[in-house]
This record gives sequence, structure tokens and C-alpha cells, in this order.
Amino acid sequence: MTVMNAAALADLIEAGLAAETLVEKQLLLPPGGKKDRRILFEAIAEAVLTYLKARQDAFTLVLTGTVTGHVELASPGATATQTSPGTVQLNGEGFSGGASVKIRWTEDQGSPASATADSTGKFTASVSVPAALRDGHVHFLDVRDTQGEAALAAVTTT
Repeated sequence: MTVMNAAALADLIEAGLAAETLVEKQLLLPPGGKKDRRILFEAIAEAVLTYLKARQDAFTLVLTGTVTGHVELASPGATATQTSPGTVQLNGEGFSGGASVKIRWTEDQGSPASATADSTGKFTASVSVPAALRDGHVHFLDVRDTQGEAALAAVTTT
């Protein structure tokens, strides 16, 4: 089970804003206002986590009688692991089967990478880390398939 804290959720909110701004406006987030955005995202994250924790009973599944099967929340996901300096392995799942997948850094550095999801929606890709991002900080890969499924993957790069 993944534990989500406010800082981690704020990172995802910031990465999501950066990715959507890049896709929708073809612009990078301006460096000015970064601290104010971070304060806002952490406040939103705290509020969301507090709200969800206070309403845990709203997420309870009650079954009566004889039930077989299972419940899944279908959502694409991607994880990135640095395999060597300058190279990241990206694993994705939950994408559209057979779809072409476009992979790019949210900072719009380097050339986009691509992969093809298998029939179950999984893929693996090797992604080069641009020199400008080899700084020991967390960076995000924006992963989107041709059917509109999307995910973000975080990785510390060197």
C-alpha cells in the first residue's frame, strides 16, 4: 500500500499542472511564483487528505449474499527507476491495449520517447535523462497514449 502525505500529493499536483500546461498551452510553468504555487498545492493537499481521512466510511464497499469476483479501479499508472546515470526505465500499466504511448519530461527537456502498450495495456521503455535534468532532484515524466489515458511518473535523476 502506498502512503500519501501532503508533500507527495503536492508534488503530484505541481507535476500535473506542469504537464497540463505543457500539453494544453505548449508552455512551461514560469519560474516566478513557484514558492506561492507550492504553498497553494500543499494547502490543497492537506485539505484533500484531511477530507478523505474524515470520510473513510464513504469508501466502504458493503456486500451481502453470495459474491464472487473482485473490484478494480482501472487507472493508468507509471513508475520510473533510474537504471544508470542518464537512463531511466519507465514501466506503465492500465493504458489502452496496443496504443502508442508518448513520453516526455514535464520540464520539456530532451526529445520525447515512445513505446507501444501490449494487449493488456502494459509497456516498458528506456528514457534518456537530458543533461539539464541530471541534478539529483525529482523530475516527472508525462506519459500519454493515443486514446487519452495519462499518468505521471516521478524519478530522482543523476
